[in-house]
Amino acid sequence: MSDAVCANDPPKTSALLRRIAAVFYAAAVALALPLWLFFVWYAATWTARLGLAALLGLTVCGFCALWAGRPKHWCSRRGRRALYVGLAASFLALGAIVALAPSGRAGGETLLAEHVFLKEFPSAFPRFAAANIVPEADQVCWGVALARWFDALLGGPKAARLRANTLAAYCELAGDAELRGLGSAMDFCYAPLLGGDPDTGHYVALVPRDRKGREKVLCLVFLHGSGGNFAAYWKVLAPLAREEGVALLFPSFGMGNWQRDGSAASVLAALDDATQRFRLDPENCFVAGLSNGGRGVTRAVALAPERFRGVVLISAVLEEGTIAEGLSQGGWKGTRVLLLHGQDDERVPWDYTFQRMRQLMDGGARMLAVPFPGQDHFLMFAMRENMADTIAKWMKEHTK
Repeated sequence: MSDAVCANDPPKTSALLRRIAAVFYAAAVALALPLWLFFVWYAATWTARLGLAALLGLTVCGFCALWAGRPKHWCSRRGRRALYVGLAASFLALGAIVALAPSGRAGGETLLAEHVFLKEFPSAFPRFAAANIVPEADQVCWGVALARWFDALLGGPKAARLRANTLAAYCELAGDAELRGLGSAMDFCYAPLLGGDPDTGHYVALVPRDRKGREKVLCLVFLHGSGGNFAAYWKVLAPLAREEGVALLFPSFGMGNWQRDGSAASVLAALDDATQRFRLDPENCFVAGLSNGGRGVTRAVALAPERFRGVVLISAVLEEGTIAEGLSQGGWKGTRVLLLHGQDDERVPWDYTFQRMRQLMDGGARMLAVPFPGQDHFLMFAMRENMADTIAKWMKEHTK
């Protein structure tokens, strides 16, 4: 009798362990469900929604299989078939999303578009990184939705307007055959959050095929703001390359913390490499900074003012101390500066910006300020249709 009891113990123990595991699995699913609903609700693309549906399918089918141990114990043959079909469909959907991730290769008749790497690691585009597989438009929309809870300056109507403006830029990007293959550079921006160096040695280059009769191409180095080197910026400024023959360089520097050590050196490293690689005109190189990118601009000018023909500041963060450091070295004397700023900007108020503008002018900078009435900090997306045109006209006036 005791032998029979012992012989039956393993199956009972196995069933008990399965049930305990199933309880923990169900608890994890219940906790993750609100997060899943958040992602679905704020998703911007069908790719993201399909991926989330596939993850749900894997989760539900996996839970059912774990709870039953073996499916035949609790459902009919038709039910088991449905379970297997659901698992297969979910795996196929996820596989298709991964396989169709942008390759990082782009360009066409009017543009040479590529990712450039200056360090041994990373040395190639991370096609199958999560930040490239998940559409960047969705990442931005999720970020905006989260920011509403933590950022007092990004209330409901402002967040909705920002989402609409950024989505419009991403929709235009999706329809641009010369740019969409570039994918996303966000993997290089997330790395510092895990303790990595923000200076990854990466930049995106958009170089015009038509050099407008020039042996060497004039260029604009664009320093992104907080959040990362978004692909939407490439689309907004692409007309400068296509229509004006301006090479565009977009260095990545983490989440846009240009106040950290090494930021100015990373800008100059990208410029040095691109000047040789793409035959740029070293006498006609401009630098632009958006929002927190303004910190990178002021540091780059303080380090090597002779490298830049002019400076473009878009809703820029300008630090009094960094400007003063540049002024003490004569870095801003005679420097041509175009300032584009929304007069309703609460994040970087116009009055604050006006004070920094006066500081630059007192130091000898040749300033042209273009205020935008009714526009806030996210001017670049709201006014994207004429942003490139405004910058192009100013660059023409100050090109050798």
